Amino acid sequence: MRIIFILLGFLFFTTVNAADFTLTSPGLTPNAQIPLVYTCDGKNISPKLVWSNPPAGTVEYALALYSPDSVVGVYYNWIVYNIPVTSSSLPEAANKDLPDGVDDAENTAGDDMYRGPCPPDTGLHHYVFEIFALGTNIDLSSSDSVDESIKTIKRRSIASAKLTVLFNH
Repeated sequence: MRIIFILLGFLFFTTVNAADFTLTSPGLTPNAQIPLVYTCDGKNISPKLVWSNPPAGTVEYALALYSPDSVVGVYYNWIVYNIPVTSSSLPEAANKDLPDGVDDAENTAGDDMYRGPCPPDTGLHHYVFEIFALGTNIDLSSSDSVDESIKTIKRRSIASAKLTVLFNH
């Protein structure tokens, strides 16, 4: 019986910690139009992203930008991994000069770079920035597909936090 209470306490503590993990950006307002500078209609640079309260056991981070309502299904615009556990942010335009050791993985377009929001139609699209707290280090290969990379990241994730923005041309 004592073991059950200990396990329940651990699960509650882990859930509370994971719920506190947040992702914000001084340049973005949640559920509002993304500024053009971060899109293909502007400078196509990544916004500053800040995360806080990662769960215990985090050893590194990965980040993805994706559109869940793309005409082709989920479209990954940017995948970044090997972000050190000592980091709590990526600066604006990080896609132009990633910090040492941080890598891009292949996106849905088949290249390893930031592709800001740029849907092929004029409808309203959601774009999600998601930071993953990873419980183990990952080593992705340049030959890994976007699906393989995301599966690896999600499999190693102990928590994630999202920031959703909107875009239409």
